[in-house]
Amino acid sequence: MAILLGVDTGGTYTDAVLLRDEAEVIASAKALTTRQDLAIGVAGAVRRVLEQSGIGPEEIALASLSTTLATNALVEGQGGRVALVYIGFREGDLDRHGLAEVLKGDPALVLTGGHDHGGTEAAPLDTEALETFLTSDAAQVTGFAVAAQFATRNPAHELAAARIIAERTGRPVTCSHQLSARLNGPRRAVTAVLNARLVGMIDRLIGRAQDVLTEMGITAPLMVVRGDGALMSAEQARIRPIETILSGPAASIVGARWLTGIDEGLVSDIGGTTTDVAMLKGGRPAIDPEGAEVGGHRTMVEAVAMRTTGLGGDSQVHVVTEGLDGGVSLGPRRVLPVLPPRLPRWCTAHLTSSCARRRWENTTDGFYARCPVWRRRGFRRESPTCWRGWAVTSTRWAMFCARGWSRVPWAGWSTAGWYKSPG
Repeated sequence: MAILLGVDTGGTYTDAVLLRDEAEVIASAKALTTRQDLAIGVAGAVRRVLEQSGIGPEEIALASLSTTLATNALVEGQGGRVALVYIGFREGDLDRHGLAEVLKGDPALVLTGGHDHGGTEAAPLDTEALETFLTSDAAQVTGFAVAAQFATRNPAHELAAARIIAERTGRPVTCSHQLSARLNGPRRAVTAVLNARLVGMIDRLIGRAQDVLTEMGITAPLMVVRGDGALMSAEQARIRPIETILSGPAASIVGARWLTGIDEGLVSDIGGTTTDVAMLKGGRPAIDPEGAEVGGHRTMVEAVAMRTTGLGGDSQVHVVTEGLDGGVSLGPRRVLPVLPPRLPRWCTAHLTSSCARRRWENTTDGFYARCPVWRRRGFRRESPTCWRGWAVTSTRWAMFCARGWSRVPWAGWSTAGWYKSPG
């Protein structure tokens, strides 16, 4: 009898489920996803599912993790700053093939080198220019992507460049030929850039998840769901995080098949951040032969054929006030309403009147509330038990009581909320 643990880290909630022999759901649990440290949400969900089931951590034979973290990061334009080393191509290729858009202003170096379609060296690799580039630009980025012409026929120049970069900077390097064996250098370069952006983010998630499971006494191997619904080891996922895009929705499709038993169907996975629609064909997720497309970027990652839209249950509503038509737009950014269960009624009323007084319409209905995260920070005592923060400008929003209300000692500004209890 094998006990399997499955964890899904979504944009809003983290879910955990225990299965017995892939035939019976023993228990399931849910916790809020904690973006500042995803392991907190993972630990909460796993702890709850173990408590509900009465299963001991030592009984778990395998743990698997699926996540929308990579998908959401690409949809929302997040991730680390990277540099592209583009070997054997022309400078104009950066603009013609959409690489400039993917780079979003990050540095890029076009080097002479590369190979022809038969794998013969077309020109020597310009290592001197690479060394100069690393001296001036390495400190600005968290990782590197290397793509060389016909590297799938001969990866020598990609490997040589990656070795130099690793020796000089110590930062992670993604080679395009390691992600896809297909031709089309520009698209391999796009895939390599996106992979390099995700390395740090996914590495932290997997590392913290492993730490949490170990602390709870779960020593089973950790696997990560790929975008095609298959499993890969945690070590592989750390190197090739781009393969985890759409892993959350892919797991949903596999789960829909398991729950319903249908072989043909349309599956819609509506989360807090994105909505994903895919097909079941012959009892298996339909695979996109052109590669996964996420955030408007076509990659060379084998994944489920899925349409992903930056629209979910928590999508932010933007009012269009310019132009003649006006209207509203939805997403891709999200805001999360947080219920403050320990908020005193009198303070809620005070909060509501304060928002109205300062003309922050629709920021609260007396039950939910959102507040600015200030750039310039300051505090003023509003009453014996309330403090007010203020500033000149505000560009982001946080929610009240994201970390609880009572028993929070006042120690300066945090994103927990606009009002804080000092005792």
